[in-house]
Amino acid sequence: MSEDNKKTKKTGRIIFTVILSLGIAALAGGAVLYRQFILPRDFDWLFPWMESAVFAGLFLAVFWILFLWLPIGKKEKWLLFGSSVLAAILAVVCIALVLPEKVSIQRSPDRKYTLVTVENTEKQTTAVYRIYYGVLKREKEQLPFLPQTALKYQWLQNDVCAVTGRNEAGEICQYLATYGERGDGISYIDPLAAMHGNWEAEVDGVKCKLSIGGTVELELPEIRESFDSSECERYGTIAVTLGKGGDARWSLVMNQDCRLNDGSIAQGGTLTLCPVSMETTSGDEKSPEAINPIIWTSTDEREAWIGTEAVQGEEKENVIWVKLKQYFGQREQEKQSPEESIIKEMRSLAESNPSGEGYEPSQTGIFFVETTDAEECWNVRNILKEFQSCYQINGVDSAVQIDSVRCLAGDQADGLYEVNTAEFLVSPGIAGQVADGSFMEMRYDFRLVKTPAGYYVYRFLNGMDGGWGLETAAGEAYKLSDKEEYYFYLPGEYDTSDMYKFAKSPEEGMKELYQAVLGERYPNASEAVYDGFPAMQLDDSGLLFLLYDGITKDCLHYRYRVVSSQTPGLHRYGRLEIQEAYQAAIKRGMSDIAAADRTVKMVRASETEQSAGAESPAGTNPADGKAENGKDVPVQGKESSGPREGEELWDTYNGDYAREISLKEQGITFRMVELDAALGSRFYGLIKSYDGGKSWYKVGKDPFHSQTGMDIDFIFFDEDFGFAALAHNGGDSADLYVTEDGGFSYSIVKMEEKLVTLDGDYTYAPYDYPQMPYWENGTLYVLCGQGADGDYDGGDAWTLARYRSEDHGKSFRFDGIVPGTGR
Repeated sequence: MSEDNKKTKKTGRIIFTVILSLGIAALAGGAVLYRQFILPRDFDWLFPWMESAVFAGLFLAVFWILFLWLPIGKKEKWLLFGSSVLAAILAVVCIALVLPEKVSIQRSPDRKYTLVTVENTEKQTTAVYRIYYGVLKREKEQLPFLPQTALKYQWLQNDVCAVTGRNEAGEICQYLATYGERGDGISYIDPLAAMHGNWEAEVDGVKCKLSIGGTVELELPEIRESFDSSECERYGTIAVTLGKGGDARWSLVMNQDCRLNDGSIAQGGTLTLCPVSMETTSGDEKSPEAINPIIWTSTDEREAWIGTEAVQGEEKENVIWVKLKQYFGQREQEKQSPEESIIKEMRSLAESNPSGEGYEPSQTGIFFVETTDAEECWNVRNILKEFQSCYQINGVDSAVQIDSVRCLAGDQADGLYEVNTAEFLVSPGIAGQVADGSFMEMRYDFRLVKTPAGYYVYRFLNGMDGGWGLETAAGEAYKLSDKEEYYFYLPGEYDTSDMYKFAKSPEEGMKELYQAVLGERYPNASEAVYDGFPAMQLDDSGLLFLLYDGITKDCLHYRYRVVSSQTPGLHRYGRLEIQEAYQAAIKRGMSDIAAADRTVKMVRASETEQSAGAESPAGTNPADGKAENGKDVPVQGKESSGPREGEELWDTYNGDYAREISLKEQGITFRMVELDAALGSRFYGLIKSYDGGKSWYKVGKDPFHSQTGMDIDFIFFDEDFGFAALAHNGGDSADLYVTEDGGFSYSIVKMEEKLVTLDGDYTYAPYDYPQMPYWENGTLYVLCGQGADGDYDGGDAWTLARYRSEDHGKSFRFDGIVPGTGR
């Protein structure tokens, strides 16, 4: 070999050695950077084997340098190179197989969004992750699913993916990953509130109904379900599950054709409803038995969308320039997460405009709140109030009690705060209708950047990483649920032109309360305004006020507070101490004024479940006819000894029934079943189970003596004593029956008529639809409404007639008029 060839080969080996050495330095530096700076910030490689691949590349480069300088032939060197590459690949694959993490990547149908889920068999966790820079990931949210169990992924829309699996209890539950929005991108919209209204769909040729208000009412073929607002889990601003956790039954999503006008879906928007199931629900042709998601259209009159999508006027000349700026801006932002972009903008605003003067909420949703209290929780309270007042739903009042505040990361100067609340949302009735309200629990995550004049704030939605740039560990939660000053009320905005027909206005109720209770004590009171609603200054000091405080939880009364201020006058963020609280009837003609709870008593879902767990009718609530106090209800008795004489085993029963109740203490379940039908009316019979529904017994052959009804309701207080009501004339009226022999036979109850006089001296008895009787203080009562055709004095929503029995339910006498159902 010539000297020139030797020099050329040596130069080549030197160049390759330098290149490989630089590669070694880069890989080693990257490994150190990853361990020292990236991992401590909760980032890690997208795939767990990637770190092994880095070390494999590092060792390959070292070996290749050695191979280059070994005094062996070219063929042997290539053999060593190939063997080392194969060994490295096998090593990475083997390591990947034993690592505890399993990464799953799902792409949306339009390829715009990526869902990353990670199952960790060592920690026994499953979580959703967010991708950064294409090769890193960071945990976004823990999921309730057990690892190493099958997960089902289904894209309900291009920006909504449903992940379904099983939790530790083996229950099927679901998580909805949402990426889009349907509003302006600034305000938080409760998706259930945006979906408010009536919807219809067609399933197998049958018209189905979906009604969304304080509750969600779903009617499908052979399915009728109801969900309270507090039983629904929100995901972002566009999706909910009906039911939470292992009780989730359906997922409900705003489709991409939805646009929002003032927080409500505009004309043309549709919804998708899909069952929470591990079975195929995509409607794929390969699975003909799959359940198709149901598309719902609105039956309400909705306004056309008032937004704009096209550039108009002089802006048309700059379309190309605008598009170029958007393109390069997006390319720049692709290098950082959305959270990072938002937080950097907040910090920039705090430096450039610390006073917040003239600042309007940006398109990203950042807003400024002028609050500078020394107590951080009070500043957070004011921020929440400002957020809700700016972005609350039109036509909805809200009463909010802050339960807890916790700093998740950072501090008062720059921190992420978690706020948990219990809220009572009310839609005041219009055109004679009664208000409709519901309780719900909410969580808000606020990122705060402090300035001398206040805070720049952004509300991060569920699953977003609001702690970017913060390293301080989370602090302890401040419990505030029993602190009255952390309660506030915010009125909604609505058209009042047709609202106060049967109802008084809040101002009328306040004047009535003042004249009846407070006038003598505070004769020099004057009118005032607080948060847009009427108020009264009670004394000359300017420290004592009467404030309107919304609608009570029975939706039949206005609530008012007497409060004292620390400084003269009413200030938006001032501290107010509650001195007294009152309520006044909403309905015109009723002067029901009484002391009230000082704040709204928020009902948690757990409390509701506990109260619902008692099958016996509890206490007296004139609005629903059920007992509130177990002491007022007769004891159900001992556990039943089993089938009685005359009860016949029904071994061909198919499981259909009209109504069901249970006596838990006695282990008995009753059902009313349809035995026959003729001309729209039905013959009903009673059946009974002693073993939780495994076997059923017929109770009597004709308990209603051949009487029929279009519908039925019934109740038992013990195994012998109970009532039933048969509805007639399309639900216009009903007859009440009583049994004292366990349902073998029912006798009609004698009801005293309550006559009313109309114009022209015409008299009639409007209260002809009895509900189920209830016990109160040892006395048996029943409430009667007016049925489907009732419109006297505002109908059942406003008034019900109460009757009292003195002969153990054989007859009832009129006992007075009580407030109506309000539902």
